[in-house]
Amino acid sequence: MVCPWSCQHINSDAERDRQVCPESLALLKYVAIYTLAYKISSSLKLVLVDTIKLAIFPQMIRRIDSPDNKRFYLKAMLYSSYVVMFALLACRFFT
Repeated sequence: MVCPWSCQHINSDAERDRQVCPESLALLKYVAIYTLAYKISSSLKLVLVDTIKLAIFPQMIRRIDSPDNKRFYLKAMLYSSYVVMFALLACRFFT
């Protein structure tokens, strides 16, 4: 017998990190809101975080043996964090 409070894990590749509770499936409004939030966050990750990673990673590899590599890593992470933070704030305030 399955406890009504337990959650079941979805095993598909696209949804492997989501859990859906059976009692919340009755309210499709909450499922729709969750799905919309998940799609928006996935889009932002694809547009912001992945492009920054693809742009900075080759430079990081080139500067591994450089004497000022820690300063470069510090600046890269600082400015990329600023870009992501301001983009998320813009999405929060203008949507």
